[in-house]
Amino acid sequence: MALISAMAFFASVLVHELSHALVGRSRGITVKRITLFIFGGMAHMENEPRNWHAELWMAIVGPLTSLVLGVVFLWLAGLFIEPAALNPQQPELTLAAMGPLPTVFAWLGNINIILGLFNLVPGFPLDGGRVLRALIWGITGDMHRATHLASQGGTPPDTR
Repeated sequence: MALISAMAFFASVLVHELSHALVGRSRGITVKRITLFIFGGMAHMENEPRNWHAELWMAIVGPLTSLVLGVVFLWLAGLFIEPAALNPQQPELTLAAMGPLPTVFAWLGNINIILGLFNLVPGFPLDGGRVLRALIWGITGDMHRATHLASQGGTPPDTR
């Protein structure tokens, strides 16, 4: 079950990155390859987005995909849980009553939701930082200024 879980998580990360690539390509951004890491990945862009709308949609689709995958996996886990086994006062009993497949689905649901939320952290070049850059670019009309401001979004303030 651990091997199946690991492979399914790897597939979830691939779907997250493919969503970036597909939306990017539909918005005129060339994505020639995707690199997958143990807990993430990166769609390599050959060119910068032409406008802030393209940047926003390409950046936000990955976390949204992970969040949707998380909800779907949790729903699948719920299909396999007997209603009588649900015990909100003692969730550990519910987990103990679950079989291997719903346990895998529950884990995949939670980990995908965590991945989606983590990717929304506004630290450039994470997806959240790119969303922030797109929004600043849309407000200011200046991609370079937006990049500078967004790249500071994930750093603590200088306390000198």
